[in-house]
Amino acid sequence: MAVPDPKEQPQKMLEAVANHSAQVVVVDELGWVEDSKTVEIIAGKGVKVIATVHGSHLGEAVANPAHFPVVGVAKHLVERTLVQERPPVFRMAVEAYALGRIRLCPDLDQAVRDILARRPTPVLDFNLRTGEYTRTAHRAGLEGGAAAPEKA
Repeated sequence: MAVPDPKEQPQKMLEAVANHSAQVVVVDELGWVEDSKTVEIIAGKGVKVIATVHGSHLGEAVANPAHFPVVGVAKHLVERTLVQERPPVFRMAVEAYALGRIRLCPDLDQAVRDILARRPTPVLDFNLRTGEYTRTAHRAGLEGGAAAPEKA
């Protein structure tokens, strides 16, 4: 279902699940907190969701309040730090960082904890032109965010 007005996106996602029994929902850009909350709701019903978010790297996406519902993050009001309250909606993340290059975070839950603790995140770095990949640790910083202790 095409969504001509981005403000209608949450309603269209709910319609796809309720009226059309969608088992998979693909969303081009979670831009607003309402989008992320809706994805959290439909994923909780067992619907598979594939979505894009815009940002220069995964750390920026994690620190964006519009994405807090899908990455399981909240801002601690007293300490003014970001903390992980629950596991992310998604199990993994793919970061397209250059032409023909992607980083796969196979464990998004761990990646979010690493980003919040300012630790390097284990990733698979793929060159799509050659098909080669390397296992590496990537440091995706929190732009404008604050480090938080890892939640036990």
